[in-house]
Amino acid sequence: MPRKGEAGTMADLEIVGEPTEHDSPRAGKVVLTWTLADAPDPEWVQSFDMTQVSYTGPGSLDFLNLAPPEVIGTSIRWTVPAHLKLHARQYIDQRINYANG
Repeated sequence: MPRKGEAGTMADLEIVGEPTEHDSPRAGKVVLTWTLADAPDPEWVQSFDMTQVSYTGPGSLDFLNLAPPEVIGTSIRWTVPAHLKLHARQYIDQRINYANG
């Protein structure tokens, strides 16, 4: 996979800080928002969106049946059941690693 600094290639993206968490209008759910260090290019977003990473963390896989996370500007946003937020955080980390190649 192309690396940062090579002309005409995708750059690896990093998360800045911890994801923020807000209550969702839907009962029992939270909106997690990750801030990326830079705006991703379209190829990175496509790679992130198309990722079929096998979740390797503990616990339930129920969150994988939800609407997928969205990349919006320099953010990744995902609404998940509150009790699965730690699993969702681990899964997003795996997807970012995959998209970074």
